[in-house]
Amino acid sequence: MRAHSTYVLGVTWLATTMLMLLGGCATSQESDVVEIKQQTQPQQQQPREKPVTLRFLIASEAQDTTFTQPIKFRNRSYYAMPKAIADERDVVDTKAITLRNGRPALHVTFSEVAGDHIVGQTSANLGRYIAITINGEPASVPKISSAVGREAHITGGFSMEQVQQWSDAMQRAIASR
Repeated sequence: MRAHSTYVLGVTWLATTMLMLLGGCATSQESDVVEIKQQTQPQQQQPREKPVTLRFLIASEAQDTTFTQPIKFRNRSYYAMPKAIADERDVVDTKAITLRNGRPALHVTFSEVAGDHIVGQTSANLGRYIAITINGEPASVPKISSAVGREAHITGGFSMEQVQQWSDAMQRAIASR
C-alpha cells in the first residue's frame, strides 16, 4: 500500500492559467508538467465477517441408508439426509422478528424455485422432521405436520441480538450477490 499517490498533469495551459491567476506569467519554455502530491491514509483492513450458513435438511429419528447424517438437538438424536433441501443461497430475504408469544425468530423468505422445492419435499415427508442448522449447529428440529412454503420462522433458544446478527449478516450476503 502506498502512503501517497502522485498525479501528474502534463498540460501547459493549466500551469499558465494558474500562474496568471496568481499574478505571474508563464511561457511555453517553462515546465509543462505540474506534479501534485496527495497524501492518503493507508486503508485498514476490516476483519472479515464470517458468513452465515443456513441449511434445511429432512430428518428422521431412525437411521437408515437415506438418513445418515447424525444430528443431536436437545438431548434427542436425529438422522438427516446428507443433501439439504434449501440453504442460505436460496434465501431472498430475512428479518429478525418477535412472535406473538414474545420469542425472537428469524423470518426467512426463499426464492420462488426454492419455495416450490421445499413444498414438494415437506409434503412428501409429512411426519418426519426438518433439521434447521445455522452455522453448522442445529437451531430447530420441528416435526413436519404440513407443507412448508416460501416463508419460514426459525425459533429456538436465541436472543433477539443473535437473531438480528444472523439476519444482518444474511442481508449483507444477499446484497452482495
